[in-house]
Amino acid sequence: MEGGKRATELAAAADVTLILENLNSKVDHKGYFLTSAREALRAVKEIGDPHFRLLFDIYHEYVQNGDPIAVMNEAEPYTAVYHVADAPGRHDPGTGTMKWAEIYKAIGKSAYSGYLTLEYLPAGDQVASLIQAVTQMRKSLNEGPSRISSQ
Repeated sequence: MEGGKRATELAAAADVTLILENLNSKVDHKGYFLTSAREALRAVKEIGDPHFRLLFDIYHEYVQNGDPIAVMNEAEPYTAVYHVADAPGRHDPGTGTMKWAEIYKAIGKSAYSGYLTLEYLPAGDQVASLIQAVTQMRKSLNEGPSRISSQ
């Protein structure tokens, strides 16, 4: 943790924020050491500085550990950005087994006001895929008291 603390001091001096991302080792990143959002959250809490936050990759958490909603709720105050992709295959949200309406609703009901980024591999036409993914995200987020910009 000393390296993380020192890096965070340098980031604070430069007025930038470092973000830590866990990845799955079951499918995409064999042998990767940080495979749980809870583990990454512990590191962020231990550093205890607003210049060191969590990048919550919903796909990686789902593939590695199952339903991400409980840990998302716990991690929300420490999350700088969410990555969105469906499983299996890291494809378009709504094409796999993940429950996106529930996931988006959980984010929308939280105090989170940062970015949701679509980081997936479109299974078909890229433009049509993006339009559909953003439309579904906005619809689900708007069903709750979301503070996330839908622009």
